[in-house]
Order: sequence, then C-alpha cells, then structure tokens
Amino acid sequence: AHAYPHCWRCKNPLIFRATEQWFLRIDHDGLREKAGAEIERVSWVPKWGRDRIGNMMQTRPDWCLSRQRAWGVPIPAFSCDGCGAFHAEPTLIAHVEAIFRARGSDAWYELPPSELVPAGYRCHCGGTAFTPDDNILDVWFDAGCSHDAVLNERGLGWPADLYVEAVDQHRGWFQVSLITAVATTGQAPYRQVLTHGLILDQHSKKMSKSLGNVVSPDEIINKNGADILRLLFASVDFTADTCFSQNLVTPLLETYRRIRNTCRFLLGNLHGFDPARDAVPTAALPELDRWILHRGQQLVARSLAAYDEFAFHHVVQGLVNFCAVDLSALYLDVVKDRLYTSAPDAPARRAAQTAMWRVLDHLVRLMAPILSYTADDTWTYVPGRSAASVFEAGLPAVDASLIDDALAAKWERLLAARAVVTKALEETRKQGVIGHSLDARVLLAPSSALRPLLAAARADLPALFIVSQVELLDAAADGAADGDHLTVTVEAARGAKCGRCWNFSEAVGAAADHPQLCERCAPVVRALPLAAPQASA
Repeated sequence: AHAYPHCWRCKNPLIFRATEQWFLRIDHDGLREKAGAEIERVSWVPKWGRDRIGNMMQTRPDWCLSRQRAWGVPIPAFSCDGCGAFHAEPTLIAHVEAIFRARGSDAWYELPPSELVPAGYRCHCGGTAFTPDDNILDVWFDAGCSHDAVLNERGLGWPADLYVEAVDQHRGWFQVSLITAVATTGQAPYRQVLTHGLILDQHSKKMSKSLGNVVSPDEIINKNGADILRLLFASVDFTADTCFSQNLVTPLLETYRRIRNTCRFLLGNLHGFDPARDAVPTAALPELDRWILHRGQQLVARSLAAYDEFAFHHVVQGLVNFCAVDLSALYLDVVKDRLYTSAPDAPARRAAQTAMWRVLDHLVRLMAPILSYTADDTWTYVPGRSAASVFEAGLPAVDASLIDDALAAKWERLLAARAVVTKALEETRKQGVIGHSLDARVLLAPSSALRPLLAAARADLPALFIVSQVELLDAAADGAADGDHLTVTVEAARGAKCGRCWNFSEAVGAAADHPQLCERCAPVVRALPLAAPQASA
C-alpha cells in the first residue's frame, strides 16, 4: 500500500512511462570510492556535512541523466536508423559542441541530422543515417558541471574555495558537482563546503513561493536598510533552520544603533586629528589608552578566527560587546574629560585621539563584511585611511606590538576596584547625598595587597572613577588585608563646581580673570584664541 505520487508543484497525479534512459554508473572505475575519498579531504562547515553527504554517496543508485521535457539541453547522442545502435563517442560530442558554441543548443532541433554528425561518420553496421536523441539532460547535470563552466571557462581558477547552499543540497548540487568533477578530474570541485539552514515562517514552515508565506527582503530593506537584514542573519546560527518574522527586526535596531553611534562618537572626537601630525607613539600613551588598544587587538583576533570558521554570530557578539562595554561604558566614558576639557593639542588629548583612531580603523574594517554600507560610509570620514574604500583596506591583522598581557592583568584589578566604587556611588546617589558622580569625594580603604596598585595610579583615579576627588587611606580595611578587598566611603566633594569641566575643586575662584574655573580649566581657556569681534552694522 502506498500513496499515489503527485506532482509537488501542480498537485496532479503522475503518469508512469517505461522508456529507455541514459545513466551514469556510480560504480564505474571506482567512482564511488574516489568520491568518498574526496569527501574526507574537503572541509565541511558544519562538520556533520561530511557524514551526511558521505552516507548518501555510499548508498546512492546510478544517476539517471535523461529527462523527457520539451525544453533543456539535449543529450548529444544518436541512434543508427539501420541497426538502432546508439552512438555517443567523444568525436561526436566534440562536433556537436562546436556547433553549439557557434549557434547555441537550438541547433539540435534546427539542423538536419546529417549536419549534426561529422562528415563521413558511419555506424559499425555501415549505416550513415542517424536520428538525434530526443531526451534532454537532467538539469542537475547542468548544475553539477557549473564548476567547469564558471571556474575553468572563465579562467577563475579551479577548484572553488567555497560552495554555499542549503542543507538539502547534500543530495543535490554538492553531490552532483562532486560526481562530475571526480569522474573527469579525480578531484572534488571545492576545497570547502558551507551548509546553511532553511528560512521558516513564524509557524516553523519552510518559506516557499508555492505556499505564499515568503517575507520579501525588500520589505525590510525599504523600511530599515540592507544592513539591518545583513545583521539579522549574521546574528543567528545559520547552520540551523531559522524562523523569521518582522518581530526579529525590532531588537536588532538597538544593536545596530549601538555600533553605529559608537563609530559616530569616535569620528566626532577625531575632528581636527591628523595621524601623520598628531599621532602619539604607543610607548608614550597613557596606560588606559594602551589597555583599550590591547582589548581592540583581542577583538581582532577573535573576529578573524570567527570569520575563518564562518561563525558570523560570534563576530556580531564581539562587536556589540566591545562597543557597549569596553568603549561606551568604560573607555570613552573615562576619556571624555580629557577630550572635552584639555587644550586641543594637549598630549593627553592627542593620546586619547590616537587610541580612538586606531580602534576605529580596526572596528570599521572588522564590521565591513556584515554592516557593509555603514562601514563604507564611516570609512570615508576616517582620518588617515589607508585605502579609498574599506573593502580595499581589507580585514585588519593582529598587531602584536599592541598586545600587553601584563598591562591587561593590572587593569583588570583596577577595573574591579572601579566596579566597587561605581556601586558605592550609585547607593549614595539613591540616598540623595550626591547627584552626578562628579559631585563626589571618594575615600578608599584598600587591602594591603591592593594599596600599592591604587597608590601607583593615584593621579588617574579621579578620572577613572569619574569623581572629583579621591583620597587613599593609609590603613587597610579591618580583616581584609589579603586579596583585592576595597572599602569605599562616598561624601560630598569639597570646594565649588567648575563651570567648564563640572569637577569640584577648592581652587575655583582663585583665578581673578576666570573666577568660575578650576585650576585645570583656567590656563586652558587663557590659551584659547579669542573669536574676532563682530563688525557693527
């Protein structure tokens, strides 16, 4: 008992016909074993693709090459009108090939049979009259020969670096390409094969034109831009089937804005920065700037490894975390004071700009394969860019000179202390003692193990904690002499608020010419060029 087969497209029942067919014998000349050996040599992404196609290759029957259609590429074979023998010798096929190159495959139906065979060609029975075969080649044979038509015919180099298709192509394009290539060359037509899942609708049904449940990419692109669509599918594990709906787009908009706004902030603060003139050597950079460059190189290394493995979702996660955590929530938040209040050419400000410029250069190049339009647009504003287009610049390489594991270990401890201070500031803010963190004076009671580290970084602690004043107490907290223990006390900052940098200082008012400024801002303002007076009407 079985269900009677129906056409998958029009749903009508099928008619069975018993006719002679053309076959490719899979076991001829060890073809099956050779193909199996090539499967082992090829790199499969994900790795289970090797077992899937390998098992199919071991059990597949001979390949029926002929189809009965009113369209398609004809099989270049002839039957003798005298004895009925079939002919498909290389000399015949070469002759037909030359005709097709000159006139196209319609010549099979337009020319008389006598012109389709070489002059003087005879059957072994002596016959000279032939009938062209009326079958066409299976379209999978056309697809299976695409490696030759695309790579060899166009001089692109054979075999292909990568084949990409959906999971159902292990019995389709991947397999027929393998068979034709191994049969003719003894090698697989690809070095690597990547398999992706299918796009499902919100009810977990495969999207298809026949079901009418397809969401057009144009709908998303017209509303949100192409980069959002690219980001969406780079954010998921594409090796598995993915349910798609418009609801998936909305959360990604915030992810996209996080990356874009970070690039925008970096560009804005690089205004007037010329790397050839203003860049600071790495060795002369403050530790925080060298730390962010170290973190940037870690991002580069992880991203390059993820790209090599086609793990695009890991690239996206790395970019988002770097922008949100390392940059926005930490580095950029700390160096704002330097960028906004220092003199334009101050060494500390130029150092921050140098680090931001290097970070931006790597960030834009890393995101280019995914956020292509955003990256290319951003690249046009990057100072000192190395190429006209970000795609010509290519992916960045890991710069070993910027990696400093010892510095990273030191700053891991400092940032842990910053987290303790930040928590104490938030608790004090809730109590109404302070408003902004710059309203605070912080008293630190560290363990004996932590105190030398904080003492060495004493001058940088107010900027790191984003407070006005930091006092480091001599005594360790009770019962906490070991480990990086830290007790924090927060009180209102002493002095008055500077009208320019918003830091509190007891020196505000000391400058007669700028009574509202602190000891840092007054000399900076004095050195700034005065605007030319406006001419009266």
